[in-house]
Amino acid sequence: MVEMLIYILLTTILMVVVVDAFVFMSKTYQELSVSKNIATSAGTLLNRIAYEVRQAKSISVPQTNCVNGQTCLTVVGDVTTNFFLSNNQMIVNGDALTGTGTAITSFVVNPISTSVSQGVLVKMTMDSGTGSSTQTRIFETTVMTRNF
Repeated sequence: MVEMLIYILLTTILMVVVVDAFVFMSKTYQELSVSKNIATSAGTLLNRIAYEVRQAKSISVPQTNCVNGQTCLTVVGDVTTNFFLSNNQMIVNGDALTGTGTAITSFVVNPISTSVSQGVLVKMTMDSGTGSSTQTRIFETTVMTRNF
């Protein structure tokens, strides 16, 4: 009888440890997934801005602190590219650049001008996730046009 109680106790402890490990791995996976979503969306957006600005002949920043429903940045090169913030998503010439699970909560573009070049300093805050695994990150980059 005592042996049976000891076996039940050991089995219960083992089950608690296994379930706890499973819950921990599930939370970790969720947090990594949210982190990946933010990094992918921010990387895609900032790389596109950098590419367009480097190819640009001129840059227009209509509003430095961009809010929903506004054009944040217009880049004129061989074609004109408009970066438009809509429903916390960045739209570039009609296509969304940020993932559906992410939201841009702040997007600031400061123009930079020198005697030979133009550029922009972009600073944005991005959120992703739901519930306890919500993350907020700040991204920043500076890009100048190329002088050919």
